Amino acid sequence: MGEAKRRKKLGLPPRKLDENKFREEIGLPPKEIDKEEIKKNVKSAFSKYPFIPFIFYLSGIFVLILGIIKIINLYK
Repeated sequence: MGEAKRRKKLGLPPRKLDENKFREEIGLPPKEIDKEEIKKNVKSAFSKYPFIPFIFYLSGIFVLILGIIKIINLYK
């Protein structure tokens, strides 16, 4: 007999699962995310390494130009 059936037979309420423990076991981050802490960490990383945004922007522009070139060559 499964636990759910046994609990129902005994008149007990369904078992409460500890969601944070379950998420931790399967490797997920906690459900409550502290946005202010994340913002603070990102700002400190960008102030520590000010070249990171330029790398992201340049790589995005590079991918965009590469895609446009490939599309142009596809229709030639």
